[in-house]
Amino acid sequence: MYSGKLRTGRNREAGVTLVEVILVVTIIGVLAGVLVLSSMRSTAHWELVTAARTLVSDLRATRDIAFNTGEQSTLWIYQQGGQYNNGFYMVYDAERQVWKDVYLPKTVRFSHIKGFQKVVASQVYRVNFYPQTSGSGTVTLESATGESRYVKVYGNTARVRLSETP
Repeated sequence: MYSGKLRTGRNREAGVTLVEVILVVTIIGVLAGVLVLSSMRSTAHWELVTAARTLVSDLRATRDIAFNTGEQSTLWIYQQGGQYNNGFYMVYDAERQVWKDVYLPKTVRFSHIKGFQKVVASQVYRVNFYPQTSGSGTVTLESATGESRYVKVYGNTARVRLSETP
């Protein structure tokens, strides 16, 4: 006897298969991995930018100390050392007292220093500012991702600027 209903095969219960679960978990894992890598790159970028801007600000403050007091002021750069052995610097005021010391973030290092006076120790540089002029040179900061920022000091004018190009 015909009941008017079509049979479509065996009865299936609602649910998902193991293959579908594995596929969804794999997609979520890939997306999470991309998000973590992007976040790490972004963090390294902003730590580099912040470190470079802080160095520029401190160089300008060192210059201003020399101009305002009429005496030499110095910023010492230690290319290695510090908490992560990636470098730090110290600012000295006109009385030769440490005014400020700054340690670079874990993802940033001094990769190249050019033009400034190198002290006897192999990785120590001195940036001198005098009441009328300054030393000139470039400090290159590099992040763990290979991105760089260049801090330039121009000797005749004692201008300090930050650049993305050498």
